[in-house]
Amino acid sequence: MKYETHLDRDIFIDDLVVQGEMRVKYDTLVKFFGQPLEGNGITSITAEWHIIFQHKNVETIAHIYDAISAKSAEEQEIWDISGHSKDAYRHILTLLNDYVVDNEEEEDYDYYRTEYPDNPED
Repeated sequence: MKYETHLDRDIFIDDLVVQGEMRVKYDTLVKFFGQPLEGNGITSITAEWHIIFQHKNVETIAHIYDAISAKSAEEQEIWDISGHSKDAYRHILTLLNDYVVDNEEEEDYDYYRTEYPDNPED
């Protein structure tokens, strides 16, 4: 599967939603996606990668970043994956399949959905 990262071009990650998390070593992420962007000091993120996949004429944006932790990026093992759809999460796990120790998918969230059922507790 073809992909590019923030090292290849600007990839805008606005309005992405957490799709899951994975346990993988920092060095593995560097091996696949290059050196990360460093945190901006405003959020707790210390390292992040912006990735865009091209698959069947569709571009899917993925954002990998460290979950809240007191660890340095190099010591971090749990990483969140955000995207507009589950495809972002699935593409990352497919690519890193042999390296991911554990993962957890978030409940379905459709970014483009405009109507949601009423909350029965309201």
